[in-house]
Amino acid sequence: QVGALHAIAQHFVLSRNDPAIVVMPTGSGKTAVMALTAFLLKSERALIVTPSRIVRGQIAEQLSSLSLLRGIGALKGNPADKPQVHEVLSQIRSTEMWNDLSKFDVVVGAINSVSPGYEIIPDPPADLFDLILIDEAHHSAAKTWNALLEKFPNAARVLFTATPFRRDSKEIKGSIVFSYPAKMALEDRIFGSIEYVAVDPDPQENQIENDRRIAIAAEDVFRQD
Repeated sequence: QVGALHAIAQHFVLSRNDPAIVVMPTGSGKTAVMALTAFLLKSERALIVTPSRIVRGQIAEQLSSLSLLRGIGALKGNPADKPQVHEVLSQIRSTEMWNDLSKFDVVVGAINSVSPGYEIIPDPPADLFDLILIDEAHHSAAKTWNALLEKFPNAARVLFTATPFRRDSKEIKGSIVFSYPAKMALEDRIFGSIEYVAVDPDPQENQIENDRRIAIAAEDVFRQD
């Protein structure tokens, strides 16, 4: 986490308009790094974009309390001083709804609620956020994610992912500034014991059925643990 923060700081001293890509395995503390990035870069207002509602809620809750960061001594000061965090629960449908977000320090939203890549969502004011943090950034090559990033050309943009390469070979725009490999995370005991479990697809079945096979195999492993 400390290494990632140093790399982010260095990047934006030297290359302010190029998105920074941070590669960290799931479970290695990306959310803490996201929160501290806002402090490190002295952000006035940050937007955090997630791929799902579940992750959106988890991040909003952690940033609202900052209990983890205070507990490890990363943040000092009065515990009552907390950022004003807003979780976007529905699609933004008007410029007024965008403007209403200016009263918060941090806004957390799923991509389908905030991206002007969806026709129903209007363009945001370009200066509304000075920091954009993207979780699960391997999605960012998609049209809806790109559309959002392009609307804030002057904001610092940090993209977090555990898997920086896509099977469709689409490029994640930005520079990889820090990459903490899964092999090292395993050596550092961030993960527990890892074991490969093969699930053979049936060429006669559709993708949904093969996904179901994977889900059943995952359930079996979970129950055995």
